[in-house]
Amino acid sequence: QARAHRLSPARAMLAIFPPPDDRFSPGCDAVPDPRPGDARWCVFRGADLLLLQRDHADAPSLLDESAVAGLSLLRAHHVGRIDGHPALVGELAPGVELPEGVIASNLRAAATTLPSAEWTAAALGSQVLHWDRTNRFCGDCGTRMTQPDPAERAKRCGQCGHVV
Repeated sequence: QARAHRLSPARAMLAIFPPPDDRFSPGCDAVPDPRPGDARWCVFRGADLLLLQRDHADAPSLLDESAVAGLSLLRAHHVGRIDGHPALVGELAPGVELPEGVIASNLRAAATTLPSAEWTAAALGSQVLHWDRTNRFCGDCGTRMTQPDPAERAKRCGQCGHVV
């Protein structure tokens, strides 16, 4: 009796989400000030990734500095480099109006339209924002975590020295 050919769950995920390519290299440097004009921005409003849609015929892309310039970001992090350009992630307050030409997309849906390097940067950025948002206070003493650790993506408690 012949068995029906089925993809394993891992192969099914690879069919939907291709493995990252070498165009993206992760990193955790500080966000440069002033922000670089050639940066690729992964900006989130809630769970939605904001994308630049210049023309309905073109595929959407990550935001550039001109699209981010007028936005008031709650937090920003450097997540690496895409094709040698800084890849930054930012969080916008929920309910903020989007500028013209910017659309909101679910991160999973964006996997089908963004190049894999950009989607990988956005996925990592989403995780970094979640980490930053959920680790605002020390788990040992309750002090607000305000000191970034210069050696890694971590926060050090100024009161007790605990690192998250």
